[in-house]
Amino acid sequence: MKKHFPLLLLVAVLLSSCSAIYTYRESTARYVEPMRAGFVTPVVADMKISPTKISYTAKFENNLSKRDVISIMDDVNNNRDAGIVLTWKKNTLAAALKLHQADDIVTPTFEITPSEDLKYIEVTVTGYPANYINYRKATQEDVNLIVPFLDDNKNLKTDGVLIIKKNN
Repeated sequence: MKKHFPLLLLVAVLLSSCSAIYTYRESTARYVEPMRAGFVTPVVADMKISPTKISYTAKFENNLSKRDVISIMDDVNNNRDAGIVLTWKKNTLAAALKLHQADDIVTPTFEITPSEDLKYIEVTVTGYPANYINYRKATQEDVNLIVPFLDDNKNLKTDGVLIIKKNN
């Protein structure tokens, strides 16, 4: 123990002469996301609607149970769209648009029927194919025609059909 005492004394003296250094640093900054605002000039177009009504039927494999099909048919009969029904409608509409080289189908109606053995679901869309023509920058007159159909949040109300005829 006597051999280690001078060494311990030396360590104690060295440690007592050391002073503890405490530092504190702080940095503050305000982060503001840069605004990336752009303005897109509104564009309007005329719609050329075909006078000939078209019909297109798509066939989907039915992976649903009989109970699911009955529930979906109940939704359809009560003007409610189940998720899969909406998918069927969108896919049928897209295929009809492609087949008839149309941009839209005016007044589309859908008929959804399961096959008798319930292996397939047939979705038929019927309506008037239309194409957008004469694209142009919107004028103040065009904007004034749309404003009455906006809701309080400036979203276009979609609960009705807007048909505008210009008198030349």
